[in-house]
Formats: sequence, C-alpha cells, structure tokens
Amino acid sequence: MELIVSFILLIGFNLTAWTIIGLIRFFLEKLKIEKTPRTMIAPDFLALMENRAFEAGGITADDVAAIIPAHNEAKTIAKTVNSLKRILPASHIYVANDASVDRTSDIAKRLNCQVFDAYPNMGKANVIVHTIKLLRLTRYYKAIMIIDADSEVNEEYLRKALPFFDDPNVVAVAPHAETKWDRHHPLDWSLLFTAYRVRVYRILQAVLRYGQTWTYTNVTMIIPGFACLYRSTAIEKININPAGLVIEDYNMTFEVHHKKLGKIAYSPQIKGFTQDPGNLRDYYKQVKRWNLGFWQTWRRHRIWPSLFSLTTLLYAGEVLISSFLFLLSPILLGWFALNSFLPFYLPFKIPFMDATQINFLDMMASLFLIDYLLTVITAWYEKKPVLLLYGPAFFILRYLDAFVLLYTLPLAFIIRSDGRWKSPTRSPA
Repeated sequence: MELIVSFILLIGFNLTAWTIIGLIRFFLEKLKIEKTPRTMIAPDFLALMENRAFEAGGITADDVAAIIPAHNEAKTIAKTVNSLKRILPASHIYVANDASVDRTSDIAKRLNCQVFDAYPNMGKANVIVHTIKLLRLTRYYKAIMIIDADSEVNEEYLRKALPFFDDPNVVAVAPHAETKWDRHHPLDWSLLFTAYRVRVYRILQAVLRYGQTWTYTNVTMIIPGFACLYRSTAIEKININPAGLVIEDYNMTFEVHHKKLGKIAYSPQIKGFTQDPGNLRDYYKQVKRWNLGFWQTWRRHRIWPSLFSLTTLLYAGEVLISSFLFLLSPILLGWFALNSFLPFYLPFKIPFMDATQINFLDMMASLFLIDYLLTVITAWYEKKPVLLLYGPAFFILRYLDAFVLLYTLPLAFIIRSDGRWKSPTRSPA
C-alpha cells in the first residue's frame, strides 16, 4: 500500500485519477458500450434510454464557417487558409484582419477568403466578436470554427468532428493539439521548446483531456482556441470577450460549463497543428499569457456547485503545491550537497505514509527520474527518439513553468488586460 501511495504522490493525484478514468473510457469504447462521438449506443437508442426526444444534428461542411483572427501573420496565413480549403469552400473562410501592417489581408484576399479589416487593433477576442456580429455568421451557419493564423488542421477534421453534433447535448469540439514538427538531426536548440511541447501535449491530452471529455465526466478546463469548433447556438450565449481577460479560450470553456450550455467532445483524430515558440522570450510570454488567462478566468467565474468546479479546484490546488515544491528543489539539492547527502527530516509525517524524512534518492526520483520517464514514453509513442536528447533540458522549462504559474496568480487580481496582441516571432509554417 505504501508503495502505491508513494507512486501516486510522485506523479500526482490528478494524473493518476484521470489516467484511470481515461482507461475506463478507452476499454468501454472498445467493448462497444460507447460509440464515437458520444457513445457506442446509437444516438436514437441513447435518447430512448435517457427519456428524451432524439434530434439529428445534420451539420455538414456547408453549415460551417471558419474564422481566422490574424495580426501580422503574412508568413503563416497562406498555409492556414490552404489547410482549411481542403475541408471548406473558400467562401466559408473569414479572415478577421486585426490592424495588420504586413500583407496578411492581401494574401487572404488572393486566396479568395472573406476578409474583415479591423482598425485600430482591437485584440483577438474582440475581432472575433465583431466579425461574427457584423457578418451575422451564427445566423447563416450552424457551427463556427475558430483557428489561429499560424495553425492548420488535418483533412479528417470536419469528417470526424461534425458527427459529434448529432448529439444535441454537444456544443463544442476540442481539437487534438500537435506541434508542427520537422524531423532533424543533430539537435537544434531553437527546437527545444517545440520538443518540450510534444511531450506536454501528449501527456495532457492522453491523460487529462481524454478522461475529462468523456460523456460521463465533461469537466475539461479548456477548449484550445487555436482550432476549435462550436455550435452556433452556443456561440450566441457565450460572452467571448468580457473586460479584463488576456485570452479568450479559457473563458469560453468556463462559460460553457457555468451556463450549462452542454457537453464538450474530443477525439485524438480531430487534429490541429500549431506553431510553438522558437525562443525563450516568446515561450515565456506565451506561458505567461496562458497562466494569467486561466487565473483571470477563474477569478471572473469563481466557484459554483458543480463537478467541473470540484475537479478544477483539485487540479489547481495540486499544481500550486507541486509548483511551489518544485521551485524549492534547488535549495533542497543544495542542502543535501552541503550535508553529505544525509536525509532531510520533516517536522511532520508525509500524508498517507509513515515517513518523516526525505533522502537524496527520493528527491532524485521525484524530480528527474519520473520526469525523464515521461519523456521516454513520449519518445517511444511519438516515434521521435531525438526527444531523449532534449529530455534532460525539459527540467529547466518545467522550472520556468512552475515559476510563471505562481507569479501570475497574484497578477490576475491586479492586471486588467485589453486582449490586444503582438504576434510572436514566426517562421514560415
């Protein structure tokens, strides 16, 4: 029992719990108890079991509009548009050009997209709202896709996503995020951040999102805004751009839960490919925006009686504690070095364990071995052995992540953001 508790404490309660729930979902689906997109029971039979009328979604590609909010994205927008043109008519692609001073608008027009030019710069969320309202997109389309101007989607995106809407309870589809990855050798340290994101996306989606988007849980904290799909009736009820938030996707997800609009679906087959930062400055700015956006959104919505609030509270509490302890790790390592690696005695017992001390091997296992094991698993699953070489440096990025998570918490109560953006350094997609 102590061994099991030790393992859970090392990898985290949330990771353990959602792994178990995800495995249950996986095996139930394999046993044909559930059917993609919602259950393996036909939607009409499911409706009969739930004592409600069955409504067929009937949404096709002709019923979908795609919005691309863009600010100085001339280097990448062509590939984004061409990616969408494989699944949508060009006339259904709306580029919300937010005061770009480069050729973003010209490129979009040359590709036969609908272009809405906004001046002055109003920010991503605001330009999305203005485009939807001005062009009355929710009136003419049954579903709205929002995709970043540096992102792409796979050809199966709509074919796999739209059947989810056959269930009238589903109001949004979260994409499976993959970073744009070029096979390379030798190491290119500008790709360290991309390599790290390969691991982050794989672990978070395979463990957290997969379990949290099961029809019986429905507690995912975020529908990633880089390539998401919403039912138009839900978009009309979501406050996309409330004052003071730095990003919109956390808030849109919280709105779905708080207003009880419906369920959020997810499948690993619905893929979006995003360009991750290529330098430390852009990485820090992005992580800061993400974390600040989460805390600002939580401050706005607070806690309400729901499974979503409970699971979010448990997750936030654990990451706060683990981030704080992670920041203390250099001090503890220094203490061990100065004290001949003797055990560090605690003034209390570790919960659920009959232990009052931490030895050096425990410290190394919790900090490095478990972390590198996740890299090994990801490298094997993704068939990217070069991750094993980048892996030791991931500790530095985890340390930065922990710092930013804690640093942005008080900022959420101080900073009010206007949502205006400055695009990171782009490489041609």
